[in-house]
Amino acid sequence: MTRFSVLVALGLACVACAADHDQPAQQAAKPAAATGGCIDAGGGFLQAQLRGALVADLDWKNAEMRCEGGPRPDGKGLRVTFAGGLPAAQHTGEASTPRQLRFIFGIDEHDTAAGAVQALPTNLTVILEGEQQLYTTLGDDHCAVETLERTPVDGSGGKKARVHARGYCVGPATNLAGDARVLIPTFEFTGIADTEIAP
Repeated sequence: MTRFSVLVALGLACVACAADHDQPAQQAAKPAAATGGCIDAGGGFLQAQLRGALVADLDWKNAEMRCEGGPRPDGKGLRVTFAGGLPAAQHTGEASTPRQLRFIFGIDEHDTAAGAVQALPTNLTVILEGEQQLYTTLGDDHCAVETLERTPVDGSGGKKARVHARGYCVGPATNLAGDARVLIPTFEFTGIADTEIAP
């Protein structure tokens, strides 16, 4: 194993354990199951601006991406993952082939805002899959979800919910070396999540 591979493994462990209080990184970063899209009934999407080491205005539609999610193992929050293509033309300094980009949102359900407006602290990790590039906020004080809605999925027996969220980041996600950053000023998505913690 190379020194860089060791650093990547340690960084993923930090993301899972220290920052997001989630399952081990091998599970958090595993690819979503291959399907025909995000939500079987349609309507899934992700819109996000990326600035810095990655530059893109993403507008993924349901059929163009994969998604999954569920409660954090401790039950104190929600984790939602999206995977889709990053067009080469929107990646600074690189050539022709589309790449696979993954977002992991770890949403704390403790509302820190006063009044009717929500501010749910959110940890965000962005991974270029297969390229040893990982950017993370390493904490939930850089991003927040200001709208979070969950609707039970018909026919799931209450075991799945459609999740809609809108939020923003005021600080960047940083790579493991600390010399490259990605800022996601705004994001909005509709995905799907299990409503029960797996045994």
